[in-house]
Order: sequence, then C-alpha cells, then structure tokens
Amino acid sequence: MEKVPRTLRRILLLVVLALPVAAWQLWLAPAREARQAWSGTLVETTRSPRLLRLDAPGTHRRPRDYHHVWHVDLDGGGVREVEVPHRLWHHGEPGLPVVKRRGERWPEIDTDEYRDQQRRNREGTRRVLEVLTGQ
Repeated sequence: MEKVPRTLRRILLLVVLALPVAAWQLWLAPAREARQAWSGTLVETTRSPRLLRLDAPGTHRRPRDYHHVWHVDLDGGGVREVEVPHRLWHHGEPGLPVVKRRGERWPEIDTDEYRDQQRRNREGTRRVLEVLTGQ
C-alpha cells in the first residue's frame, strides 16, 4: 500500500476539521435560532465592519459590509445580542418592543405602526407584480 504524502494528509485534516465549523455556521446555528422564541425591549443598535469585506480605504461601504446587531433586554432577564439584516436594523430604536417568534429567523418590532408599514409594503409589492405580470 502506498504511503500518502504529508501535504495531502494535512489538507485532508484541515478539511475534516473545517467541515463541522462550516456546518454549524451555515445550517445548524440558523436552524437552532429559528426554533427559539423570546420577547424584550431593544436597548441598543450597533454595527461593526466585516473585516473580510472591506474595500480599499476611503471607498464607499455598502450595508452588507457590516454586522448589524440589536442588543435586546429580555423579558425573562438577561441581554441578547442578535445579528439582523440591515433592512430590519435601521428601523430599530432603543425602547421599542421586540419579539422573536418560533419559526422566524429574525425578531421583529412589535408595534402596530411597524406592522401597518410592513402590510403596506407587501400590498405595494403585490400591486407592482400584478402590473408586471398583466393580471
């Protein structure tokens, strides 16, 4: 039986060690988060640059170049840091009630005004699609 070269063994070892980490980040952690439910009050919103996505210094940075985080004071006690998409993050203001429902990936703002705005956005999108499809 032939002996496997040392560099190939190292590459295989790296792949074997990287697979569980990738599986956790891509599938297991989001699935676990979707099964949880909680509620609380938004305390703070922060954003920090994603180091791997930074362009040359002085260039315009897009929202996807940042981690957008909400710090939520839970009703049951404790504080939770939740990474949310930019489209949700920029609506957050300290003091707003936030609820994370089971089966949803991200929390949402729990106010009537926010729900009405989301409903109007969906209706507008539906009307545009009807015009485009000719229905």
